This record gives sequence, structure tokens and C-alpha cells, in this order.
Amino acid sequence: MSAGCGSDSDTESFEGGTTIYINSSLVDCIGEGPQKCMQIKESEDGDWENFHGSIARFTYEEGYLYNLRVRISKVKNPPAGGSSLRYEMLEMVSMRRDPALHQFKARPDLYQMHWRLKSYKDADGQSVRVDNNLVVTLEVEEGTGKVSGIAACNNYFGQAEINGNAITIGEIGTTRQTCPEEGAMEMEKTYTTLLSKVVGIQPAKSIFLTFLLSDGGQMLFIPGGQKAQ
Repeated sequence: MSAGCGSDSDTESFEGGTTIYINSSLVDCIGEGPQKCMQIKESEDGDWENFHGSIARFTYEEGYLYNLRVRISKVKNPPAGGSSLRYEMLEMVSMRRDPALHQFKARPDLYQMHWRLKSYKDADGQSVRVDNNLVVTLEVEEGTGKVSGIAACNNYFGQAEINGNAITIGEIGTTRQTCPEEGAMEMEKTYTTLLSKVVGIQPAKSIFLTFLLSDGGQMLFIPGGQKAQ
């Protein structure tokens, strides 16, 4: 689809209005030269098409998805290289933030706090509480993404890659001490396996930190104090 503008005296209106959807980002396109274009479609399940013109009475802001009712008019004498159609907004049906462009950014206190694992949910949704006698902790270093802590028995270390609310933790290793505490070695194995499945950080709803796992599970950490500056 393409559209341009013409004066009212040079247009011939079609009956009624048409619903169009407008994408949340501008794209590179070619008109009379390189430019940025909106993308529109006429049904929710349709394909986006570049829109080289403008829509009268409508102001576009990136980051939002729009549903408009528009009047499409035929331009009687379009200028050379111009469109034979003119679009005018009759009603803005909806305007909403595109969740893909307004993702939660990794919470600042991720880096500022010592965290202690309180519980985790397995792939079946069963919640497992960590024995209070077992210490399982997490620290993430801002800038480098280095991960470290105590895994119930040994100290561990790893490397986090963080992009918005997406996070993966790899290169996980531990020291090699044998621990006498009951369940410590088993908890260590479980914990390091869980860390390797981390894919996301849940948006902050409380003081707790929740990691989301690739198999649908979760890890719930509680604050264990602020790190020294």
C-alpha cells in the first residue's frame, strides 16, 4: 500500500471508513530516496506492508501499536511520483505499547545484593523449599556478568549473559570439597543444573528475585544483604 496527500478539492472520498493496523517501528524504505516508512496492514493476521505517505490528523510515535479507522480518498490529479490515495484518520480505535519494545530491563538490585536461594519450582510445577541448614547463594557482578556464590557445599562461579530480561548462565564450575552436611552434595548438583537452565528474570513485583527456567521451572531468591561498595 502507499499513500500521499492532496488537498480536499483534489480528492474524491470513498464511502465509510477502513480499519488499518500500524506497526510499532519505522523501517528503511525507498521513495524518492532513502527514507523511513511506517508499516500497515488491513487485518490482524495480514502481512505488514511499507507505507510511504502520511495519514492526515494522525501523529505517529514509535513503540506503539495502532488500530485506526481511516477514510481513504482518491486524489484526482496526483503529483508526479505521488500517490493516487489520501489517508485521513477518522478514529483511533486503540494505541498500546508494543511489549516486544518495552521489555523489563534487568533490575538494578540484581547486582547490588547478595541473594540466597529460598525455593525452586521444577518442570512439573512442584515447589521445593531449600533446607534452612543449606546455604545456597548468588552474586552477579555488574559490567562483567561474573556469577559466584556458595552451592550448598562448594563455592561456584560462572558467566552470565544479560540482555534486558533475558539471561543465560554458562561456564559453571565449582571447587572440589566434599561436604559432610546431609543433602549438601545433592543440593549442589541440583542448583548448578538449575543455573544452567536459566533463561529470564521475572519483572520485579517484590523484593524477591525470580529466575525463569527453560523447562518452565523457577528459582526464587531472597535478599541476603547489600554488597559492600
